[in-house]
Amino acid sequence: MSNFKKILSGDTWTIEFLKKDIKFKIYVFILILAFIIYNQFAPTVQRQINYQQNKNQDLKQRSIYYSSQLMKISLESQVLQEVQKRNIDIKPLKNPPYKIIISNKNIEK
Repeated sequence: MSNFKKILSGDTWTIEFLKKDIKFKIYVFILILAFIIYNQFAPTVQRQINYQQNKNQDLKQRSIYYSSQLMKISLESQVLQEVQKRNIDIKPLKNPPYKIIISNKNIEK
């Protein structure tokens, strides 16, 4: 009961009590301050992360769409149709392409 009376009378908040374990109290105060600051900035960081993830997902979808469109356009049948539309006199190859190799010995002679 005497401790309760000391708390009510204000005797516990003396200079000796405040000086006791001052380093620990400062450490706890800094931790509390850091916790409050973190809780202020965490939602902002989370919003930025969500925005970047949505943007990344959108870019992936666009990439898939454009690559499929490019594959569709580059098909041989599509190329032939475009050539015919534009009246260009190009015909498909009957034989596959091959390399022409010229040796240096033949050039010197």
